[in-house]
Amino acid sequence: MNFQTTMEGWNRFWYSDENPKALPLLRIAWGIALVQKFTGFYGLFRFPNPRVRFPRHEFKTEPGYPIDSDGFSPSYPFLGWIPQPSLAIFQAMETALLILSVFFLLGLAFRITGPLTALFMGYSFLASPFFYHHHTFQMMIVTAILGFSPCVGRYSLDAIFFNKNDGLAQPTVTPRRLIQVLVTLIYFFTSISKWNEPWLSGQMIEVFQKSGSLYGPFTPWILDHFSFQALGLITVGTESFLVFGLWVPRLRIPAILAGIGLHIGIDMMMAVGSFSYQMIALYVAFLFDRKPSTRPLPSSQLISPS
Repeated sequence: MNFQTTMEGWNRFWYSDENPKALPLLRIAWGIALVQKFTGFYGLFRFPNPRVRFPRHEFKTEPGYPIDSDGFSPSYPFLGWIPQPSLAIFQAMETALLILSVFFLLGLAFRITGPLTALFMGYSFLASPFFYHHHTFQMMIVTAILGFSPCVGRYSLDAIFFNKNDGLAQPTVTPRRLIQVLVTLIYFFTSISKWNEPWLSGQMIEVFQKSGSLYGPFTPWILDHFSFQALGLITVGTESFLVFGLWVPRLRIPAILAGIGLHIGIDMMMAVGSFSYQMIALYVAFLFDRKPSTRPLPSSQLISPS
């Protein structure tokens, strides 16, 4: 394989024609995950008493809010210029994000609501390290990718009422490829971090159980039927399998089913926020791969081998 062939394969991977159904359906799946996040509609460990709020507020009172009345809070490096929101502003932003999430899901006025959702998500995450959660970091990235992508050409109110096509008759696969790579990196690093004695022996699961991190009506049944080691091996094995299984056509559906089982199982036993449902939503990014287009790519999208 020569260098020119490698570059052609690279360009096909990142810039080939997109399946017109892919981004709209991925927007819908991600919009559902956003609504879950801002209503608190997740956590099977709480079954049968879900806690749904319109909206869900992460911080409810001033004493529990991590920024003091003078607006002081440690900032991320080089981001000290970002204003620190008061509790009232932060709660108003959560309300706005719930409304924007519904618009995002429905694909309504998306050229405005898509980027606005991404910007609000970015601000709510980057304003202070006290707002950090691993699942909100992922949510910020994916919302930014989809919020600025042409994903309302189908299955949206914009398409129904305004015949919106985002100005692109044929979008490229780039936004979905970015999300696919992100999902792969998440599973790669989470799996290699667990290839150690505590996880492979089940000691970590036992630590979770003894610390009270495992709860809910399903946990006793699961622990009665699966040993700590079995649960550890299932977790490590499934995450490792997803690293490559999602990319192999013959393994894709088994990998997705295994991933759904893993994340539903986690949500039945532990409080991990909306992370499990975010990952399930992102599996949609792997469902619409098609044979590379033979249409010549625009010269502006090609990487020259010279």
